[in-house]
Amino acid sequence: MFSKILLSCLLSIPLIFCGLSVPIQETSLDSNNAVIKSSAISDDDLISETSADLLASDDKTLTDVNIVNYDLSSGATTFEYFDMYSYEAKNSNSINELSSNSSVNDVGGALDEVNVPDFEIHQVGDTDMYYVNGYTPLTASSEEIKDEEADDIDAIIGTDERTQVTNTKTGSYLKTAYMTYTYDNVYNEAENTYESVSNFSTAFMVGPNIVATAGHCLYQDVTDSGDYDDEIYNPRFPDKVEFYFGVNSLSEVNSSYEYYAEGEVVHIEYSYYISPSFDHDWAVVELDRDLGNTTGWFGRIANWYDTSAPVDTYGYPVDKPRATMWEITGNFYNKTDFRYYTNNIDTIGGQSGSPYVIAYSGVDGYVCGIHAFAESADIPTYNGGTVLYNLIFHYIRSFTTSYSQARQYEYPTLEVVSKTGSTWLIRVENTSSAGINLEYNSKMCFFNDAKNWTGLNDVVSKYFAPYEFKYVSISENVFATSITCSYVRGGERIITYANNLDTDGTLTSYNNVIPA
Repeated sequence: MFSKILLSCLLSIPLIFCGLSVPIQETSLDSNNAVIKSSAISDDDLISETSADLLASDDKTLTDVNIVNYDLSSGATTFEYFDMYSYEAKNSNSINELSSNSSVNDVGGALDEVNVPDFEIHQVGDTDMYYVNGYTPLTASSEEIKDEEADDIDAIIGTDERTQVTNTKTGSYLKTAYMTYTYDNVYNEAENTYESVSNFSTAFMVGPNIVATAGHCLYQDVTDSGDYDDEIYNPRFPDKVEFYFGVNSLSEVNSSYEYYAEGEVVHIEYSYYISPSFDHDWAVVELDRDLGNTTGWFGRIANWYDTSAPVDTYGYPVDKPRATMWEITGNFYNKTDFRYYTNNIDTIGGQSGSPYVIAYSGVDGYVCGIHAFAESADIPTYNGGTVLYNLIFHYIRSFTTSYSQARQYEYPTLEVVSKTGSTWLIRVENTSSAGINLEYNSKMCFFNDAKNWTGLNDVVSKYFAPYEFKYVSISENVFATSITCSYVRGGERIITYANNLDTDGTLTSYNNVIPA
């Protein structure tokens, strides 16, 4: 693994803002009477104080620390140094260079055609562009749901050209999440009470259990406006972060939703932590389950730029019916080492954290950046976001590298409940932290067929929520004495099969994994 230095100490550094004004728009109350807001920030709202000035009173420097980690369960803040150069060198055996005359058009294949996880880095010729393929499960749902009723980044440039996405359970849309984050014990100056304040914006899947979004969504001052304004700049991490991938109405925003996950650890760049800037406005969140194996995840490309290429972005804006997804296609007209600029991609509050997805042949489906800011003007002329520069690219990949090296399978379980005549009642449980489409053969089968998922003519498929169990009936079948069930994840079929069933409740259970 790569070298990490963890410093388990809290850091308190005063930040001085020059005319800070972050317009956060109150929209409604949720069922728990928590104030619902949308994440908001404008391009001119962030300070220009240098990191050196802010570090003067502390012995940490940017050579010691570059990542801040916040554990949402314990509330602990730790600091680490992620050595991206060492990481890249140690993983160089997985870098596949294309020919020296390759262009970005040589990035292979549409992301949505990749149905086997690929954790390798690929380099585009001798450029500074690298990419990692994404993953789209073959079992991804194609269900289409009709819509219902909705950070204050107002950047409708000219005519609003956004269109609603209705097939949100397909392809790249299912990898995009409506993200809510709640801050507890926020003091209401006017009411003299403490409240829970909930914000929302957009995020997207970048690994089996890793999500990316804008940094200002998850590290912000929630007491800077309205009844909550304490006239002190005191940014903080939220107490709870939740994700609802591919939702298409507010009715789906609940913890029993099929594509729901909760955040466990938030990671932001240390430069942003001490001196917020759109140069480093990004965050990565570890989830409590491997939901990406069900939704799929985006491929990423670092340092990409092409003014002629179309770029898609889709997210959950505040000015539309709540929890409905909207998209638009445009292009970038300028790029720095850290930022993209566009003047034809309309966005508004709630779309912070949306992916910038390259949308032309050869690189279709790869994320190159994260939407984060807009010009703070009455009539904005541009907006933009954070480039996936080397630190972001390699840091995200470090999680998927760890995952692929230490992968553990979550096998379903089988238990005998009873037998009536020639029919066995079997308790089947999903031990996975994600919802799965579990299949079982409704008749007993031969042992090798059960093991290898072959010769099965009576397969039944049922959806199982995380950790859900169901009772199924399996009938006897002449000389066959085995039962089997399985589900597909990450290009593999994960199988539990059993024989020696007995009415006393016992059986002999086995596990197997084969290519899907």
